[in-house]
Amino acid sequence: MKTFDSFGPNVRLYAPGVSDPTMYFALREAAIEFCERTRLWRYEDVFTVTAEQCEAIFTPDGTVVHEIEKVEFDGQELEPVTPAYLDQHMHLWRTDGAMTGIPRYVTQTEPNTIRLLPQGSGTVGLFLWLKPSQDAEEVPDWMADQYRETIAYGALGRILLIPNQSFTNLELGAAFGAAFQAKLDGSSTKGFTGQQRASVRTRATFF
Repeated sequence: MKTFDSFGPNVRLYAPGVSDPTMYFALREAAIEFCERTRLWRYEDVFTVTAEQCEAIFTPDGTVVHEIEKVEFDGQELEPVTPAYLDQHMHLWRTDGAMTGIPRYVTQTEPNTIRLLPQGSGTVGLFLWLKPSQDAEEVPDWMADQYRETIAYGALGRILLIPNQSFTNLELGAAFGAAFQAKLDGSSTKGFTGQQRASVRTRATFF
């Protein structure tokens, strides 16, 4: 992991005199938007559960879940459903311990939690897309190394638009903001194809 200080030279080149708190805030917001748009920060976790365990999802410090890609139970992918669906089809699902067996569904009753139904004991595989939390101080090495310019552009697009500062530059700030959005558009497909340049298939192919 690398701190936001590693982006400092890229930012201060165009915004000399910007305070550390202002720079960190802008870089954090840019990193969050970067992760939301590109879905490049993947995270996988495998752990065991019992029918009595809580619903929390545990992610590394300084991160939150952007989206859940999929959830598996003992190697089988679970079907994501809404609480409203369960209210119609599994009337006792809200009662702890009333629905036990081999899980087939996964739902959420609040953010950053999952609940398996029926409740069972086994191995859960979580496949998530992460983003920095609002108090994050670091980002992964790959983000700082491969996308330093992109994140800096996003931060400058915010910093230079702050009014009445020594570094205020509305025209340059708008240009950096536009460049940031263009880079996000170009990076978003990597969240699907990966570095191996795999094609995104729209129909099944059988070998």
